[in-house]
Amino acid sequence: MNKRQKVALTALGVVSTISISAGDQRTKVQTVENELLALNRQVADMQVRHDIETAKRLLAEEYLFAQADGQVTNKKQNVDVIGSADFVCDELTTSDVTVRVYGATALIMGVVKMRARYAGQDVGGRFRYMDVWVKRSGKWQNVASQATRLSD
Repeated sequence: MNKRQKVALTALGVVSTISISAGDQRTKVQTVENELLALNRQVADMQVRHDIETAKRLLAEEYLFAQADGQVTNKKQNVDVIGSADFVCDELTTSDVTVRVYGATALIMGVVKMRARYAGQDVGGRFRYMDVWVKRSGKWQNVASQATRLSD
């Protein structure tokens, strides 16, 4: 084998390695995105089921929620609402969900449709939301959320 053939084979080997690595990386990103989509569903389900244990697990201690009415609430306040008999969530579905992963940080953005009441008042509607997730000790936690009411 002459020098030119060796260089060509070496270059081909490098390209193959890069292609395999890029494919492996995309598979890893898709796996993380799927994990976050599953967590997104858990967040929706926990509100319908009044599942405060899931809320405590998924919401970071420093969690803040910028609500559609401008209020900012923390983890304890949100867990208290989820567990309250005054909060009745009949439906919470998400659509147009996008996940962006930046290492150990991720953003989830989507639209949520919610049929709910709190202390007898309608708090439902359609909202654009964004959640910020951080991976710590191998587990994702929601550190911040924001919601904006959409016109129907």
